[in-house]
Amino acid sequence: CSCSVHDGPGPPSTILEGRLYRHKSLGSLPRPPFRLSPPDPHNSPCATRIHRGSSKKMPSTESGLSPQDKEILTKTWSVVAHDLQGNGEALFHNIFKAAPGAIELFSFKNEAKDLRRSVAFKTHALMVMRTVDVAIYNIDDLSPVVPVLQKLGKRHSKYKVVPEHFPIVGGALLQTIKDCLKEKWTKDVENAWLAVWNIVESVMKPALIEENEKNRQ
Repeated sequence: CSCSVHDGPGPPSTILEGRLYRHKSLGSLPRPPFRLSPPDPHNSPCATRIHRGSSKKMPSTESGLSPQDKEILTKTWSVVAHDLQGNGEALFHNIFKAAPGAIELFSFKNEAKDLRRSVAFKTHALMVMRTVDVAIYNIDDLSPVVPVLQKLGKRHSKYKVVPEHFPIVGGALLQTIKDCLKEKWTKDVENAWLAVWNIVESVMKPALIEENEKNRQ
């Protein structure tokens, strides 16, 4: 599993974190601490599903998530955050497993035969996970995160991303977290992460569609 606890001075992603936290897509959002508390145990297993319906309107600036959801998200993400680099790479391997052709959308497509050696792949994987990291850190009030997600949605237009890609990425994210949590993955955990992904999609997808339409004109 990619979720082994790192015993060094910081999580394994420390080498790249300074550069990635200065990435313009994150703006001046509050950053999470390096260490998070481990989660409480959860017992019953549950399969991964992604809601494939149309995007909903963005909930209130307080995200519309219940206090229980927020607690679940914070605690379960703390497990994933022990190895953002490894789990970020696992996320993209899950994406490419579900949609092999998706690798053609990325700058590291010519390195597909050995992604373990690709700096571009590793950097992108970590940057995506750092974005999620910041979102979870701001889970009590996602209003500062909304503009970031909108910009990301627009930016992905130039990479030929289409709305149909969202369920693939969402499913891969949940699968990655499920693989990481193992027996701690429960129905409540699944529902909390589905709620977060639906928020992300509800913000990014309209921005992507709008930008795609502009580019077609």
